[in-house]
Amino acid sequence: MLTLNNKKKIGTDQRGFTLIEVLVSLAIFAIGIIACYAMQARSTGTAGRANSVSTSSTWSTYLQENLMARDYNDPLLENRVGNAADGMIDIDDTAAGTPDGVMHVASDGTVTALNTSTSAAPAATDLYSIYWNVADNRPLAGLKQIRITVVKNGGLNAGVLYSQDYYKLNKNF
Repeated sequence: MLTLNNKKKIGTDQRGFTLIEVLVSLAIFAIGIIACYAMQARSTGTAGRANSVSTSSTWSTYLQENLMARDYNDPLLENRVGNAADGMIDIDDTAAGTPDGVMHVASDGTVTALNTSTSAAPAATDLYSIYWNVADNRPLAGLKQIRITVVKNGGLNAGVLYSQDYYKLNKNF
């Protein structure tokens, strides 16, 4: 008599995923997707800020080259408004609303003429305002310290974005 001891039970060696395993894997996958989305949103915001700061730096350099090419006694390089009570000898007057000069850049890239009027408020279409202040004989006699501050007037990253100091030497000193 023959016995069949090697019979396989059908369905016992074939195992699939249980519902709990599928749900756990979907939860892990969803957490990964959410993390990627958050990282992408953060990098997009950072890239926008970097673009604004880079553009501000470019406008500051543009104004700096314009002012440095002028004569030491040029009217645009005069200290017009005084606020020595703050101890900074007129160099930080932009925050007080009394800069020595201003230039505006419209959203289409149009640049206004350099203006020494401290009442020149930005127009609704002006994207950037570039202010400068001058301090005579600072830090040494025969030098003018020029602080250029770039402000974005609206949109993302609005506010002060860039500030840089430059020094103009009096060659006749």
